Amino acid sequence: MRSDRSDVDFQYKFLNDCSILYYEVTHVFMYEKDNFISFEVLNHILALQKSEKLNGIIECNFNLYYFLNTTKEITEIPDEINHTNIKTILLGLKCLKAVNCKNITKYIHALLVKILLNHKKNALMKNYMYLGGLFDLNFWSNIDEYIKKSFISGFLEIYMLKYIFYDGNLIVLENVKSDYYTSIFNDHIPYKNILINSCKVFLCLEKMLLNTLIFNFFQILLNVMNLKSLILDGSIEYKIPNIKFKFHIFYLETFKSIVFFNFMKSSSSLFLENLSVLIRNDIEFLQLELLKVSRNVLRLLLDQKNPIGLVLKNVSIPHSTVILNRNINFCEKLRYAQFQNVGINPFWWNNLFFKSNFQTLILSFNSISSEESFIREFSKSRGTVRAILHLEISFYCTEIPKEFFDSLLNLNHLRTLKLQTYKTNEQTEIYLINAIKNMNRLENIDISQNFFSTKSYNILFMKDGIETLYLKNDEFEINILEIAFTGNYKLLKQIGFSNMTIGITGLIEIFKLENLEMLSFECCIFESIDNFCFSYSKSQYLKCLHLHDLDLNTNNFVYVLIKLDFLEILEISSCKIQPGLLTGLGLMCDKSLSILSFKFGFLNSNDLNRIKNIKVLEDLNLMECRFFQCNF
Repeated sequence: MRSDRSDVDFQYKFLNDCSILYYEVTHVFMYEKDNFISFEVLNHILALQKSEKLNGIIECNFNLYYFLNTTKEITEIPDEINHTNIKTILLGLKCLKAVNCKNITKYIHALLVKILLNHKKNALMKNYMYLGGLFDLNFWSNIDEYIKKSFISGFLEIYMLKYIFYDGNLIVLENVKSDYYTSIFNDHIPYKNILINSCKVFLCLEKMLLNTLIFNFFQILLNVMNLKSLILDGSIEYKIPNIKFKFHIFYLETFKSIVFFNFMKSSSSLFLENLSVLIRNDIEFLQLELLKVSRNVLRLLLDQKNPIGLVLKNVSIPHSTVILNRNINFCEKLRYAQFQNVGINPFWWNNLFFKSNFQTLILSFNSISSEESFIREFSKSRGTVRAILHLEISFYCTEIPKEFFDSLLNLNHLRTLKLQTYKTNEQTEIYLINAIKNMNRLENIDISQNFFSTKSYNILFMKDGIETLYLKNDEFEINILEIAFTGNYKLLKQIGFSNMTIGITGLIEIFKLENLEMLSFECCIFESIDNFCFSYSKSQYLKCLHLHDLDLNTNNFVYVLIKLDFLEILEISSCKIQPGLLTGLGLMCDKSLSILSFKFGFLNSNDLNRIKNIKVLEDLNLMECRFFQCNF
């Protein structure tokens, strides 16, 4: 292998089957199976038969021998290390495809210890450029995600902090058993979150960020991992020494979203007022949830920040039921608004509908008066809300007037419509169906109401462009829902039913959906299911199947599982099923099924033996199950 070093641009390439015979050999590294760090590329070479061994060259412009030598044992990592050495190591891990395992984490953590020890040396602290070249966003963008996570976790472990990576989010805790609420994470904010849910953790992070080196590492890593949303729990105000506390975390220029959660103390308003001064005014998203705050502080937060995304959930102001009124300036840049259980003045509704070009509106009401105020102003808006793409409303069980549905006729660009917990009848249902027919770009429909006409909703099954369809009856419907896709079998990817009666014709139609990825039935009754032949199902690409409170005591249902070669998530709960159902899982599920939840059901030894053979299973939940013919 040939190598030299360039501090500017790191490059490498593999030259297989090279017949070049003469190279000056200056260093020799022997890679063996028990090497501390394992590499996919080198393992592949070791696995070749002798007759297949090839001459090859890894040609690069960095010191590959230096890197490989450090991977034999952690102790081989030198004490003196600079940014070029570190880049060499990280690039070596990438180009040779280091196997992601516990040893990699130990290796990175040992590397960090050496970096921090070097940084404390006076001579190097004065010459900070020895690591300055490492803080390059483009370089880190090309590093594997697990390496970046190892750097983050390494710094946290040095300060004895616990952490969990959850769906790309970082949760920092006192211990791994601490409670945390993933419901705070917001899918409509395009950033992942770092959640701090205890004062002790927060103070420890503040101490950690006093170290300039760690501060700069965190800034670059949070940025490149899209961890740009900061969630602060109200518990942090319990032990903050005084109002002059520095809050170094706000000096990180990474955060574009700030979430304040559970600030309900009488002193919370003053605490948030002090924090609002530290938050940059160019913040994009502001989320306030479970807050008790004065109107002056709320005005300060909204007037200064003027975000493009605003979330207010269960925010209360002393001696007032109206949170947003004329005294609080309207955020004219608003593109995304989510309001849950907050009183809003007609002035604000008018500004929202007539002055802004918002694209996403999510509402949840807890009183008839607040709901009626919204409906009244929304019905006046008519053509002024054409730009909206996502509309989601959870009503307070009110009967919706015709004027509201007439306003929906103007939402020509709408892609997602979710309407929940409202009263309707056969007449008002027709108004909604007509509005949906007019939404030519609609892709996602989620409707939950107290009455479903079994015939009127046929238009939803036949509508072009629909990818997701969920229908929930708040009160059980005994009449059979008529389902007919009339040839529209290729586009729909997700479909769900709740509190419905579905006949054999409907089941046949559902299982004709060729590209269906997610299917959900909750509290449904299947008519004549014994006469349905599941073996003719065309929904073979199903990835997620959710079944709750169903009567599946039929031998036919096992044929559904046999056909599902790509199933990744199977959730079955409170269903009437005979033991042995899971034996119907096809062999291909051994390589695809990662989540299996079987709750409040009956299992036997055959089920358990089938579960044992699933090779990629990561999450297994058998809560409140009863076991038959099992020897334990």
